[in-house]
Amino acid sequence: MKAEKLKQIRFKKTISFFKKVEPNCKHILDLGVQNELSNKFALLGYNVQNTQGEDLDLEPELLKNYKDAEVITAFEILEHLVSPYVLLKNLPADR
Repeated sequence: MKAEKLKQIRFKKTISFFKKVEPNCKHILDLGVQNELSNKFALLGYNVQNTQGEDLDLEPELLKNYKDAEVITAFEILEHLVSPYVLLKNLPADR
């Protein structure tokens, strides 16, 4: 139960931070498959698109298939990437 409470606190802080740094954002590309946090953003009215489980370490160029994102997030995947530099360098958005 404590883990669930801590997760909800983390989600609340993440959403609060996001609203402060991107107050006008409407379309988010969230790297990684659909998850609880991306669902919370969608419930708040954001247009959230998730990647589909592609191996972004091996094929970072697949991100070119995702267009129109104002902001790209990786809240649930970044720490799992072996070498995120190439992926981060080739993101299809400027934020």
